[in-house]
Amino acid sequence: MLIHIANYTEASRYTVTAGAALPLGGIHKIVNVGGVRTAQALADADAALLVEGNYGMSFKVSTDPYQVSSTTAPSFSGVRVVSIAAGDLMVSVVDAYVEIDPSLLDASLDPARAGTLPTPTQTLAIKSGLICASGVAGAITTPVVARCHYVNGTRPVIHISAVAK
Repeated sequence: MLIHIANYTEASRYTVTAGAALPLGGIHKIVNVGGVRTAQALADADAALLVEGNYGMSFKVSTDPYQVSSTTAPSFSGVRVVSIAAGDLMVSVVDAYVEIDPSLLDASLDPARAGTLPTPTQTLAIKSGLICASGVAGAITTPVVARCHYVNGTRPVIHISAVAK
């Protein structure tokens, strides 16, 4: 399992259109394009856009570009190995506890790439749309939108806040 939303029914989830190819588990900004809520890649200079309702974590469980979930996709408790292409429908998730494989995070948090797993209560940052350690050069460190809740074996459970603080 690469990504699992531990509080799926309580998390805030919004269907949006991907404006570009986005990484599964990455943080994106939400913009209005012709009246359609669209997820766009988050640049390192976009810290001012991290306000309530304008960001989320990219999530999708369907291989169909017109659905966010389907009966042919892995179950909600199964493996999420789905790419998000430009124009796909996807889910923007906030106020969620997400158990995520370190391979979907920045290298600073992936032991397989010489990083270190986060520790509970550790504040996390965003670099090139990926969650990273707060010490990464050029990362968005304020406002804070992600914090490590706990580590389940080798997978951190990260809280994606609905309100950046």
